[in-house]
Amino acid sequence: MDARRSPSQHVNGAIGVARERLDSQRSHNEAGASLILALIFLVVVSMVVISLSGWTGNDMNNGSKFTSYQYLHSAADNAVEMAIQNVRYTYMSTASQPCLSGTSGPTSTWTDSNGQTVNVWCSAVLPTLDSDTNNSRMVTFDACPVAIDGVTITQAMCTTSSSDTPLLQAVVTFDDASLNGVSLCNADSDETCGLGMTVDSWAFSY
Repeated sequence: MDARRSPSQHVNGAIGVARERLDSQRSHNEAGASLILALIFLVVVSMVVISLSGWTGNDMNNGSKFTSYQYLHSAADNAVEMAIQNVRYTYMSTASQPCLSGTSGPTSTWTDSNGQTVNVWCSAVLPTLDSDTNNSRMVTFDACPVAIDGVTITQAMCTTSSSDTPLLQAVVTFDDASLNGVSLCNADSDETCGLGMTVDSWAFSY
């Protein structure tokens, strides 16, 4: 047989080689495309996981702060309520005096069952005359944390309105007149102190 190949055989052989090369390139291209898709998938999944981790961390942090604020608000509520009950049935000789019994200075400190500590200050508008028509006291109760961001809160700071102070301010009017119009709320008697009470306002600053 003649070992020489015909032109058609040469052409077919060249086509076969070209096809093999194309198939090889196609396989490499497909493998490269698959690798790129896998890398993109990994990047997307990583970004989602990081976002979820940050969201979860923020949610836990916000939840902790919300609980802390709840405890602080509860402590301020309780402190002011105790102060109101103490001041209501007590004769006030001066416009500023301790809000809670057992306190020697103007600052009254209250520690709640949750471990939150607040200070309460009282200031009053006292009747100028001991008459049948002017026997009421308007008392302002200001409650603040003992400290904010490491800074001790003084009476002057707490009673000055700002975004953080006072934490709670309540204004209450006490009626010290008896039913027959005679006031026995004085230095000698507290019989008619606080017979009536009106809460004029009760507001938190944050």
